[in-house]
Amino acid sequence: MDTTQDISKRDQISQVYRYVTIQRDENDNAKDILINEAFLGFVETVDTSARELQKKILDSMSNGFHLSKCRGQGYDGAANMSGVYSGVQARIMEMEPLAKYVHCAAHNLNLTLNDSVKNIAVLRNFYDIVETLYTFFSQSIKRWSLLSGIMSSELSEHGKVTMKRLCPTRWCSRHDAIAALRYRYVDIMKALTKIALVSEKREERDEATALKNHMEKFSFIFLVVQQTKIQENMNAVSKMLRAKDVDIHKAVGVLQNRIQAPFAYRDDFDQVKRTAQNLAERWGAQSEFTEIRKRRMKRHFDELSQDERLSDGESRFRINVFNASLDIINSQLSQRFTSMRETNELFQAIHPRTLNRAQDNALHQHAQRLADHYSRDLSPSFPIQLLAFRACFKTEIAKEPSLKDMTKMLIVDHSSMVATFSEVRARKLDLSSVVDDFAERKARKLNF
Repeated sequence: MDTTQDISKRDQISQVYRYVTIQRDENDNAKDILINEAFLGFVETVDTSARELQKKILDSMSNGFHLSKCRGQGYDGAANMSGVYSGVQARIMEMEPLAKYVHCAAHNLNLTLNDSVKNIAVLRNFYDIVETLYTFFSQSIKRWSLLSGIMSSELSEHGKVTMKRLCPTRWCSRHDAIAALRYRYVDIMKALTKIALVSEKREERDEATALKNHMEKFSFIFLVVQQTKIQENMNAVSKMLRAKDVDIHKAVGVLQNRIQAPFAYRDDFDQVKRTAQNLAERWGAQSEFTEIRKRRMKRHFDELSQDERLSDGESRFRINVFNASLDIINSQLSQRFTSMRETNELFQAIHPRTLNRAQDNALHQHAQRLADHYSRDLSPSFPIQLLAFRACFKTEIAKEPSLKDMTKMLIVDHSSMVATFSEVRARKLDLSSVVDDFAERKARKLNF
């Protein structure tokens, strides 16, 4: 659930329900396991308080879908949605304690990367210049035509890459904007130089000259290379998190790898510097960090020699910008996805990897924890049945990469064994007919 403004500046609520169904053939035999997402449409609202949004959710469930069957809820991190005391998620959990809240992973990743920018002045200024560059060319048909002509006349191994604008809610837009700047740097500099030399408008010449001077600074070129490197990896993760078929275990695994990435990036400073120097030499721009005149500051009696301010341009940039941005990313990745990791750990008993590797005692403990948490869905015999299920299908489980595939293996490929492992079988799938009726009624109402 989320709210957004339309073109007429009216707040519209959008709701998406995710549910599982069993696809059956003409003989009513299980054929496949489907993960479905039903978009219920847009509803205008003038009140975005937690109480009103909770009411909207409950109203959407009035056609046969029961909140008691809900086992998860996902929103952004706004206080009215994620508040632990009176947010929407807290109000829903008060009515249904098993409806666990998980912050939208893709949105959370965007916030992580945004924090690494807004808390460092140099990076904030860098992205302001990137946005100003796009605005400068896009607001004039003549300037955009000039830039497009230069880009199309130059052969590029990266194909047709054009400038993109930044979008505050989509980090992929930042990736596209910086990638265009990274691989079309020389072409953009040519366009700015030509405008600065031949334009008949003084204001246009001055703006082009100012942008050109910013882009010629080695710190700017370095950030173009560094931010491209970071975003190429993060953009792939962001797209994966938005995929329809991604499961929480895969998402947590990928994010865990990203947590380790900033530490590896620290060793790439010299490599990024060499790449930036090569790019600068192609245009004849600065190839070293600018030295700033050392400020004369009074030293107090309790200061040591190590307390002196950094005067070397490269060292200052490496510590205050390069390392600082990576530290923020690492810290935010560790903190923001705690809820997702906890949920993943809760369900690790039924993941194929755990079933393949865990010892009997460890697997029994994990299964007991899951059964205790979902005591309304699972009986006390669940841990024993799970051990028996592993013993019976050990070879088949080893071949399945995900929980969905393992569920299909049991319900579709070995349907005769479902009754034997009734607790292992996902009980929520028994609700598929109810959810199907709910989704079908909503679809007819919204003319899907």
